[in-house]
Amino acid sequence: MRLFGELQSILKPGTLLLSNTSTISITRMAKALPHPEDFAGPALLQNPVERMQLVEVIRGEKTSDQTVATLVAHVRQSRQDADRGA
Repeated sequence: MRLFGELQSILKPGTLLLSNTSTISITRMAKALPHPEDFAGPALLQNPVERMQLVEVIRGEKTSDQTVATLVAHVRQSRQDADRGA
């Protein structure tokens, strides 16, 4: 978790950090971050990615609406790219 905090200190402000862990809560992980609003957890619920039907976006207590919207938009774009065979 300390690594995420170190990353946020060197990355461009507003850069999203994501974790797909299912054992540590997103809220707990975000407590170590200077910008917990930029942290969320996408969970791919099917493999391979190009066949995924659902992506769950897990937000922590401080995950911002903008972070969720950006992540959802990225997932939708990724699905379109996969559907086109890109």
